[in-house]
Amino acid sequence: MEGRTSRAVLPLLRALTQTRSRGQRAPHGKPALFCSKSGKTSSPSTSTSSTFSTPLATAFAASLLGSSGAEMSSVAGRFKATAGRVHLFNLSPAPGSQSTQKRLGRGRSSGLGKTSGRGHKGQKARAGNGKPKAGFEGGQTPIVKLFPKRGFVNPERKVYAPVNLDRIQHWIDQGRLSCSPDKPITARELLLSGCIHQVHDGIKLLASGAEHLKTAIHITAARASQSAIRAVEKMGGTVFCKYYNELALRDCVKGRTDRTEAAPTKKNDILWYTSWRNRGYLSPTALSKMPPTLVHERWRELSKQLLTFKSQEFEKAK
Repeated sequence: MEGRTSRAVLPLLRALTQTRSRGQRAPHGKPALFCSKSGKTSSPSTSTSSTFSTPLATAFAASLLGSSGAEMSSVAGRFKATAGRVHLFNLSPAPGSQSTQKRLGRGRSSGLGKTSGRGHKGQKARAGNGKPKAGFEGGQTPIVKLFPKRGFVNPERKVYAPVNLDRIQHWIDQGRLSCSPDKPITARELLLSGCIHQVHDGIKLLASGAEHLKTAIHITAARASQSAIRAVEKMGGTVFCKYYNELALRDCVKGRTDRTEAAPTKKNDILWYTSWRNRGYLSPTALSKMPPTLVHERWRELSKQLLTFKSQEFEKAK
């Protein structure tokens, strides 16, 4: 086998020697095997197709590898790397995503030698102490402990946006608000008209300026005072109080009607919105007086379920 390979390679070596003796030398002293027809050199590690660019080099490589020239050219074309494609050999981190590690204590010329940027002595120069917690004042009594504390903050508190009757009347006179029994004033209309600047946890109707009210208004708020209810109904208007949680109030402001509205779950809310005295929308009287276009069938079911406790009887323990 070795004799056959040597006999096949000898003619090719003679042809290469004759070509070199005729003056076809590669520039910069590189072998003619890696020269193209134009005379330009190509490195054997950059591209396989450029390595076997000449027929003589292809035949020489084929004789060494035991394959024909056509097979070598097809292999060279198949493994050619295309510019712009992602390969394992051209993957690299994004520019600017990596930074050199800060080397401390490596001589004064680095700027971070000797004390490693911590300065001389002191609390911040010690190892392992970390940073003092927020409010630490070096050992003296913090100011947070010096001031007395009174009362508490109710986590269940609600802040309502107050709206007075005289302001609503002024907005109606200017043509910025309008209402009807089928389309009452809600938090959305008040916010869009600029009558209020923020809805907070809902709208609360107050009776300030009731003597200026001269229009029958129809409004649906979260809460309403008793004097405001009397003043509105005296002029022929209607007031209904409706429960809103955070999501329901957001849907009301944005005008969304594709989601089911929340129902009151706490005892105080259930008692408020099922009472006709407060004009709650879940009271049987309110459901009978509200326009049919505004009443949902779900409200009637909720009213029955939430008021069952009034008719329930329990056996007394003997």
